Amino acid sequence: MCMPEDHPLRPELAARAYRAWGMTPEGKPLPGLSEKERHARMQYAKKTISSTIPASQIDERRMLPGFNFHPGYPKDAQRATVFDQQTLLDVASKVVRGIEYIQQDRKRYIEKPYKLEIYFPRDPHDPGLTAVRNICKVFFDGTNTIQRGAVPGRPLEPIYIIKIWNLWEIWGVIMHEDRENDLHESLE
Repeated sequence: MCMPEDHPLRPELAARAYRAWGMTPEGKPLPGLSEKERHARMQYAKKTISSTIPASQIDERRMLPGFNFHPGYPKDAQRATVFDQQTLLDVASKVVRGIEYIQQDRKRYIEKPYKLEIYFPRDPHDPGLTAVRNICKVFFDGTNTIQRGAVPGRPLEPIYIIKIWNLWEIWGVIMHEDRENDLHESLE
């Protein structure tokens, strides 16, 4: 429901959400459900809606880049879901780890002495980020864009740039512990 109305995946994902709630996208009961199943799905819908807050309570500076209020609708008529930052980092980390495992059949787990760091860029159009983005190979699955780039001498230390639904950008950097320590020391 957070997708812009003109996003090509919005109809499909909205239909899935409504189906999970036991409804058609028009708000009518989904045919073929038992009364028990219909009740369970309605409880799920109520739980989902009750976990949201009025969008007017959101500090826009804390919103993930790419996720914004729906234009054309008053902010006080919109609702928002607040996620714990660690939960988002864990989900993003799982995405990067999964891609590193399956990408080009590497079957690689990110284990010591390597470490994964996750970033959500505040300004995806920053020139420094654009420079990195321009040298990373692009993989596109029709919905999401995945880029992977690594210095030839360090193929096990790639940067991943993952854009989900063309909204949420995740940067994952895999780095050897020694290089990470050197980097932190040079920044101090």
